[in-house]
Amino acid sequence: MSYNPANSKLHSDSEIAIEIAPGIRALPIVHGSAECTLLVRRLFLERPPSQLVLELPDVFSHALHRALPYAESIPVLTLEPPTFPPIHFIMEPLEPIVEAARSAHEAGIPIHAADRLIEGIYAWTDERFPDTYSLNDLSLSELYEMYRRELPRPAAGNLRLQFVDFVDYIRELSITERLRQLAHFQDPATDWILLVCGMKHLPSIERLLKLGPEEFAEEKKQAEVAMSAAGLPSLEYSTVDSDTSERLDPGRSDQPTDEESEFSASEQDRSPSEEVLEKEPLEELLEWNDRINSSSEEVEISILSRKHPEVLSQPGYYNTAWNLVRKNPRSLAGFDRIRLQRQVFRETRHRYERESGEIFPPQREKIFFQFARNWSFLNQKLLPDTYQLVLSARAFGNDNFARIFHDILMFLREPGPSPFQEKEITLDDLFRHHKLIRFRLKRRIKRRVPPPNITRNIQREKYPGQWRDLWDGSGICSYPPEDVVLEDFGKYLQNRAKSIMKASEEKTLEFSSSLLDGIDYRETIRNYHSGKIYVRDQHKKAIDAGSVVIIFDEDEDKHPWQVVWWGEHHQESDMAFYSTFPGDQVVGPGICRCTYGGLMLTFPPGRIHDIWNDVSYDKFDKPSDRLLLSALEYNTRNAVVHLAHKPPPPYMTQLANRLGQKIVHIPISTVNPVILGRVRRFHVLSGKEKRDDADDFIW
Repeated sequence: MSYNPANSKLHSDSEIAIEIAPGIRALPIVHGSAECTLLVRRLFLERPPSQLVLELPDVFSHALHRALPYAESIPVLTLEPPTFPPIHFIMEPLEPIVEAARSAHEAGIPIHAADRLIEGIYAWTDERFPDTYSLNDLSLSELYEMYRRELPRPAAGNLRLQFVDFVDYIRELSITERLRQLAHFQDPATDWILLVCGMKHLPSIERLLKLGPEEFAEEKKQAEVAMSAAGLPSLEYSTVDSDTSERLDPGRSDQPTDEESEFSASEQDRSPSEEVLEKEPLEELLEWNDRINSSSEEVEISILSRKHPEVLSQPGYYNTAWNLVRKNPRSLAGFDRIRLQRQVFRETRHRYERESGEIFPPQREKIFFQFARNWSFLNQKLLPDTYQLVLSARAFGNDNFARIFHDILMFLREPGPSPFQEKEITLDDLFRHHKLIRFRLKRRIKRRVPPPNITRNIQREKYPGQWRDLWDGSGICSYPPEDVVLEDFGKYLQNRAKSIMKASEEKTLEFSSSLLDGIDYRETIRNYHSGKIYVRDQHKKAIDAGSVVIIFDEDEDKHPWQVVWWGEHHQESDMAFYSTFPGDQVVGPGICRCTYGGLMLTFPPGRIHDIWNDVSYDKFDKPSDRLLLSALEYNTRNAVVHLAHKPPPPYMTQLANRLGQKIVHIPISTVNPVILGRVRRFHVLSGKEKRDDADDFIW
């Protein structure tokens, strides 16, 4: 199997991995990086190595091999030493080390966990690295060289940082020793070793690999003295793991001595383990095997519980997508975090519109990602993280929109069949910094002395179809709070139409002989350089706005329900509208959510008849034309407000002129989309008795 996409920047393993010694190549990664994980997968598909060395403590080696067949379930390796807190290693799919282990396991490549666990001090650094999304334009070697040039120096006088650097140095010694041992028993011309480690550790490992055997042994000896002075255990290290049982000599030079050459020539059939057993005391090797086996037994294997997906470095949606993408090499080129973010946003918008009935403007998507991108730039990142995305969703939508966005972004599939039990792990267990986000959802108020409860979720049906069974369609009525919103919006459109008509009646003329209605100071100042004076000429006409027509969508097939409603009291208007059927979306017992296609408001109430079945309206096939005609017919003033995407047709304008009226068109794009969404969504109740409980189900 090979992978070579035409549009990929990387076409060979030499451009991905960095050669640090003969037969040894390294892939410096940033832990939790999706782009580094993608590079790891590409490298194994192009030209897999002969052996894999990981920056992972050797005590996890045996448990790692047991958990790899169930990697899609996200296993967790937990070590609970008696003297320090438990250590959790989450096998996240988008962790480059985990992907390297999975790819090597599938290809049958030996895996070596070469890191050391020192007194429970094992944590990947929180140091700030370059945003790895730049790997879409840069090669890994270029990014690594940029990091090396800006490599942070140890802080003088900071004992804590100095101790962490010292522990990292001991770990780098252990990884280097394992590499030197493995490289001693392979042919660099045909075989090569891949090291997958953090970008922070590679410069030191490169330096240690370039040392001669004597220099490396001397530096190791000095490290042992420093560890003893610091009270840390000695630097004994062996290559024995779950796959091999040999113990190699770290101080052995590349060129064998005469005695070694003679021994190799006469004993070629012996395995390396047999050769080592003759050199090392058998008791020491058995003691080491007992210690490493007992440590492996202490490592608990479990499956990550889906209750806390925030413990993953990348959102659950990304990890779920990666488990699908990695199986198809052709789809690797399309795995991109920007695409995933847009998919999450669009799925959220569709679900929000389906649950709330409110139309979320598609233009807001562009502004949303511009805001999130600029916010990430302030934090010196190319793309926003999970926290920034969720807060941006709340800023550009509302708390309900942000809740849906968070649920989709953090979604993880349920684990498949596995012999391991689920385990709940929180951010506190991992000692990570975190921030709390509160979603202020719908509040249910009860009249009692204690403060009201805040419901965490919208009420749901006890069984599918429960609320639909309670809907009989007789005695339907509206939801009063929505009637108030609609009436206020109609008054707003009337006032706006008056302003438009007033502006169209006023003219600005150059002063000649009369001041007319006064000097137009704005136009005079604008033309100050010409020395001319301008005056206003106002033709006051008794024009006032009455009926209001709002056309959201002219598609009759999507909005087949055509109804006429009469106002219940003298403060409400009569209304005719076409919308979706009430039974399409039942949100509560006897409560249905609908969406207007178009509507007409006329005042005073109690005058309108059934315009949808009137034979005199049959000449007008479009529902939007019927609404406009009824607005002209029942208008008590001389102007009709028309809010729609496009102006009314010419024949409707001619008809209005014949009736002595005027149609004032307002483009719907000039109105706040949030207000339009609230107006377009409405609820139908099966009876007035449902109004008391409707507030618990409508949000």
